[in-house]
Amino acid sequence: MNAWLILLILLGNLALHPAVVGNWYAYRPAPGVLPPDGLVLAMIALLVAQSVLWACLWLRRKSPMPGLLAALALSIVALAGHAPWLETDWYRYLWDGIQVSRGISPYLNPPAILPWDEFAAIRAGINFPELATIYPMAAQWIFGLAALLSRADPFWFLVCLGAGGYIAVAAAGTRLAWRRGVEMQAVWLVLYHPLLLREWLQAAHYDSWMMALVLAGLASRQAWLRGVWLGISAQVKVISGVLLLPEGAQAGTWRQRLQVALGVGVAVGGLILSGAFLEGAGSLIQFAHSWRSFAGHWEMNAGPARWMRELWMALSGDYDLAREGSRLLMGGVFVAIAGWLAWIRRSALRAGQEVALTQEEITCALLFFATWLSPVFNTWYVTWSLILLPFLRPRWSVALAWAVVPVAFGDFFYLLGRTPFLPIERWWDIEHLWIIGALAWGFRPNKN
Repeated sequence: MNAWLILLILLGNLALHPAVVGNWYAYRPAPGVLPPDGLVLAMIALLVAQSVLWACLWLRRKSPMPGLLAALALSIVALAGHAPWLETDWYRYLWDGIQVSRGISPYLNPPAILPWDEFAAIRAGINFPELATIYPMAAQWIFGLAALLSRADPFWFLVCLGAGGYIAVAAAGTRLAWRRGVEMQAVWLVLYHPLLLREWLQAAHYDSWMMALVLAGLASRQAWLRGVWLGISAQVKVISGVLLLPEGAQAGTWRQRLQVALGVGVAVGGLILSGAFLEGAGSLIQFAHSWRSFAGHWEMNAGPARWMRELWMALSGDYDLAREGSRLLMGGVFVAIAGWLAWIRRSALRAGQEVALTQEEITCALLFFATWLSPVFNTWYVTWSLILLPFLRPRWSVALAWAVVPVAFGDFFYLLGRTPFLPIERWWDIEHLWIIGALAWGFRPNKN
């Protein structure tokens, strides 16, 4: 791997510790409250993992794989299972999993209406308990399996969800690396990136399961199997459905594309039908309603979407018009980018030229822009494109690694926003201008 990329990942991990601890102190319940024991032990274990890896590199071993695997194992043990700090989404995951494991639809039964006193502590941590869940059917089966295996114990549920997803994405990434001739240690090094450790383990977001399915699809030789993996991933998180857009640019015949479509249809249709067993088809209608309510009201993008919304608001003076107009514009920009990427690849294939963009590069670009231009841009969304770093050409991988630096250490921006120097909105502007600069450098034309 590129030396700059390795340095970014390793130094980034060192910065992860003060970022997490500093964020906890900034938002702790009250002055004088000490960090929870789990936070202290996890930070100690992560420092030990860092020491193992740095010692291995300092000894100039030909391959840092043993130290890297030891550091990864220590990190997973340190972070998986501890209740996330400043994150509450996992309460909803566990609650949904309990419902599914008992054959109750999470789409028809909001947490607030179920009189489960034994799970009162879990219900108390759920955001908007009066609303039904927004997570698709494949995600529900993952939650249900984790709740069943853990017997609804929060510690073991987090272990199953976090460590299980990390192991799944590591296995799928290793298989794809073997198929593409990429160094195995490159995949494992990216798994050690601070943003992946933070979001997939410490914050207990389940995005690793989606990306494991995406990587499995990229590694599949059979067109129909690739469609199945992509279909299931879209039922883990709906956003991965954008990866179906460039399938027409794939090499092969119309028969192969039809096989992809058939695989997607079987996977999505099967999962939708499986949801009907949870108290009938009405649960599916309620899911669509809940998801639409979420997608239609949440605005959490501090970058391009906010800039466009504020510009539209300044011109029209109508907030609702500005919100809907900026959404349509950003959606149009994304569709244009997807079409442009597919056209580049398809043109090269038709002309018999060397492929200008690999499928991994198109996947990475689509996942990145789909989140960066969307109304909701959370830090863990960047992990979708980050896991594909080893499969990009060197200049692009370094550019993406630089682009996610302010995202990976967004805690610092929130801490700086609490200081008198600049309001938080200006720090957000700096963060996203940094991203634009890094991407512009990576996609600059070659001199030759």
